[in-house]
Amino acid sequence: MINKVLSLILIFVVITGILSCKHSRKEKEILALNERLVDGWLAYDSTIILGMYEDFATIQPDKYNAVIGKVNLKNMWFPTNGGQFKIRDFALDPINVSVNDTLGIISYRGLVDYEFTIDTTRLSKIEKSIGTAIYRKQFDDTWKIWRQMWTNTEIVDK
Repeated sequence: MINKVLSLILIFVVITGILSCKHSRKEKEILALNERLVDGWLAYDSTIILGMYEDFATIQPDKYNAVIGKVNLKNMWFPTNGGQFKIRDFALDPINVSVNDTLGIISYRGLVDYEFTIDTTRLSKIEKSIGTAIYRKQFDDTWKIWRQMWTNTEIVDK
């Protein structure tokens, strides 16, 4: 009887250990970077956000031309023409993450609730999307976003 109980406890411990190791160490790094990017957007912190991207990173927003390079990303996301973004909510909920050598790939469900104003014009939307970000390992062993794309699944004017 004691052997059966000990066997059941051992099986429980092994299964719990296996389930808690759902992601590899490298995959956990990519997931942590995903969370850092979300935190950067919630704070609307250009240093954090732009610091997550390679100098010549490319993003492909839904229905727009590709945007290449941090300078262009900065001009798009942090305008200096008097326009202002207010991020009310932002999420990148992981669907899948994998790491293959020097590339980390994360697919996610995205949500952004924002307001953009310039002069007397105000645009307020909630956008839901499905996206993918590809992180590339840098020479200093950090990861940066190399490519990112998303497709909107729902857009609601507020």
